[in-house]
Amino acid sequence: MGTELLLGQRIREVRLNKKLTQTDVVGEYMTRNMLSKIENGSAAPSVKTLEFLAHSLDVPVSYFLDGGGREQVADVSQLRAIDEIALEMEHIPAAEGWSLCIRARAFMAAGRIREALALFEGSDPEAWADERLAKHIYMILEDCYRDRGDYKQAYEYALKRLTLQQENN
Repeated sequence: MGTELLLGQRIREVRLNKKLTQTDVVGEYMTRNMLSKIENGSAAPSVKTLEFLAHSLDVPVSYFLDGGGREQVADVSQLRAIDEIALEMEHIPAAEGWSLCIRARAFMAAGRIREALALFEGSDPEAWADERLAKHIYMILEDCYRDRGDYKQAYEYALKRLTLQQENN
C-alpha cells in the first residue's frame, strides 16, 4: 500500500468521523476534487496542504504522519468522566484553573485542539493566583499550538512560561 493511499485514508477517516463533507474541509484553500484525489491516494498533499487539512480537521499534523501505530483517540466515555470530575472541581474555590487544565488535556488527548484552546481564550494565565497553574496553562497552550503546527505561537508561550519561571526563582 502506497504512502499516499494510507495518508489519504487517514484524512478521509478523520473527516468522516467528524461528519464533515469534503467541501466543509477544503473551504477556499483548494478544490473538493483535489481533496478527493488526496483521499483516494492518486495525489500527495504538500506539507502546507497537509498542515491546512490538519488545522481544518482539528487534529495535529502528526496524526497523519505517524506510522501504523498511531495513538488511539481517547474513549468518549473516559473523556466524559474526566469532564465531570473537572466540572465538579470548579466548585472548589482554588481548583477552577486546575479543572480547566484537566479538561484541556482531555480535549487534547482526543485530538480536539480547538476546544482545548477555547477553554483559555481571553484569559491571562498570569492573572491566576497560583504561579504553578499559570506555568501549566502556558505549557498547555504551547502544546496545543505545536500540535497545530503553529510553532511561532508555541515558541511565544514557551518563552512566557520560562520567563515566569525565572522571575519566581
